[in-house]
Amino acid sequence: MSLSQMLRRIEIKRAMHILPQYFIGTLLLSFVIALLALGGTMMGKKTEEKAAVQIALVLNDNVELSTLGMQILENAQSTDGLCSFSTVTEEEAMAGLRNGTFHGAVIFPNRFVDDVTSSERAEAHVYSPRFGNSFNDAILKGLTDAGGVLLSAAEAGVENVRNYCVKYDVDKTVRWELVDEANALIAEYCMSREETFVKDTASGTGAVNPVQYYFCAAVVLLLLLGGISCGPLLKGDTGAYRNQLIHHRIGPVQQLMAKYMAVTALFAVLYAAIFVGIGCGRIAAPKLMLRLFGIGSTKELLFWFVSGLPVLFLAAAIVVFVYAFSANQIGGILLLFLVSVLMGYASGCLAPSAFLPSKLREIGDALPTAAMFSMLRNGVRQVWDWSVLRLLAVHTAFWLCLACLVTKGKVWWDAR
Repeated sequence: MSLSQMLRRIEIKRAMHILPQYFIGTLLLSFVIALLALGGTMMGKKTEEKAAVQIALVLNDNVELSTLGMQILENAQSTDGLCSFSTVTEEEAMAGLRNGTFHGAVIFPNRFVDDVTSSERAEAHVYSPRFGNSFNDAILKGLTDAGGVLLSAAEAGVENVRNYCVKYDVDKTVRWELVDEANALIAEYCMSREETFVKDTASGTGAVNPVQYYFCAAVVLLLLLGGISCGPLLKGDTGAYRNQLIHHRIGPVQQLMAKYMAVTALFAVLYAAIFVGIGCGRIAAPKLMLRLFGIGSTKELLFWFVSGLPVLFLAAAIVVFVYAFSANQIGGILLLFLVSVLMGYASGCLAPSAFLPSKLREIGDALPTAAMFSMLRNGVRQVWDWSVLRLLAVHTAFWLCLACLVTKGKVWWDAR
């Protein structure tokens, strides 16, 4: 057995000796991460109570139909809690827009209702100076465009009924009854949300449920923050011991790779313990585990376990680099904690990326934690993505090369 092989075995044995300490530290970190995940879940589920958008309506004629329209708007589910409508004069509406009382105003001109019912061109004027050229303006334009399409279709339908009655000389009394019936049918169709609108549910956790999302996030953070307990393993060598190894032709890169393998083995034990726990839970309460994790068979659990193995190598590479870069064990612990939390936050491990600023999301997508997180989420979805695997390999090689360069630079500096 070569000296380098013996060194690797010694480092792995050292890693197994600190295993109890490692597990105790990991349990404490699990408690902290569980609290963070609970806070993130509450953030994702909490609906902020915001003041309703104040809309001024200026209704200039046909009080009976205007009152009916107001009742429909106020009781509509689509505007409940989002919009508050007030009937005012045009002067009051303009004054309210100027002083900020109203966010928007809709002014219906004279004979608006009559023009609509008689298939004449009818226009309502919409004012929204507080929205400006923004996303809200686009939404408002989309709503008015949708309303215009519905009105155009309704006018065309009523006009066809009227033309049919004129062409075949239908009695005027019957003609108006048919027109009224057509209006009623079209109004019933337009007022039906099931027929007119499609409801899509958007989730901040993407294609996985919140439990799966925060479990994968917890695994990423546990692996990185678990490196805090690896301080004695990665910073326990004296200069004399390192120089002695170099004297026996075991260079700093070989020493670093031996430590890297030891950390990877330590992470593998933790990772296996996590999935053994899930497997035991699946045997004890299969329905509960299926509902929480979506894992219905041993094959699916094994796929998730295997798909996450590349994550271990990248996590170990980051931890090894941080300790190689730091001056001492305390510095390595503090730096690792800072790096792990910042990268985890930017990658959506503490709170879903949907809640983060767009610039921060772009930065987070380029971080190694994003690739680790994505690989674990693909595993729980039973999806194997080669592009994510290649990205993990590139990140692993990059961080290992950085660690080797830093280590060789330190040795060169000490030997000056």
